[in-house]
Amino acid sequence: MKYKNMITVLLFLVTLSFPKTLLSQVKVGELAPDFEYTDTNGETYKLSDFRGNVVFLAFIGYGCPFCRAEAPSTESDIWQVFKNDSFTALALETWNGSLSQAQAYVNSTGITYPLLTRAGKELNNYGITYDNYLVLDHQGIIRYSSADNGGLGQRYRINEITDTIRQYLLRTGLNSSEIPYDFNLSQNFPNPFNATTIIEYNLLTRGRVSLIVYDILGRIVEELVDEIQSPTEYMIEWNPRNLPSGIYLYKLTFENITITRKMAYLR
Repeated sequence: MKYKNMITVLLFLVTLSFPKTLLSQVKVGELAPDFEYTDTNGETYKLSDFRGNVVFLAFIGYGCPFCRAEAPSTESDIWQVFKNDSFTALALETWNGSLSQAQAYVNSTGITYPLLTRAGKELNNYGITYDNYLVLDHQGIIRYSSADNGGLGQRYRINEITDTIRQYLLRTGLNSSEIPYDFNLSQNFPNPFNATTIIEYNLLTRGRVSLIVYDILGRIVEELVDEIQSPTEYMIEWNPRNLPSGIYLYKLTFENITITRKMAYLR
């Protein structure tokens, strides 16, 4: 047991000194590499199966003191707060420990979200070290990375993580009873505007989309979109041209569901 503990400490110290320059980090705004592992209960998890969810990823080492110290708050402040059909949390054990070592980590930290075992190669695939955390949006795009936040033991910033999760759940309509699950329409920007404005919307499933601009009396001003579209984010630029200043409405219809918002045009 004595020598086993010494090996664990040496492994920890070697990883601490591993040059970051040898790693090609997957950056915020890029698609997260896919992976597939089993957890401590023998269930298989594939990252791409959670497309459509906001995902929290924790890269940990079973003997990492920082990871052990941070894990209880990832359970209480992240998983227990956000867990539902639209949010997923996964931990990856990257020291390639045994099943019993991974289970001991679960038991000692109290996490109830899945811990995927023997996932060490993801450190190279993602270009980061253990004791790091990512937030992915519903398309699998990395929206937050703790790798930008300093060294080991300094990266875990709970407010930044929870704020990002909350932002993307609300932005895609995944955590709001007021917005349909399948799509979301953002407020145009800038608003008010005096030349052109951008209208953004997100689709989570494929379907027919209609985007129409109306004047305040409900008359159609311009039909911007009328087609079947695939799930992704869309940005539409609208130029009122010779229209008078005033309040205009833009209505997004997806299948049989609609969202309408107002915008102000000032010439």
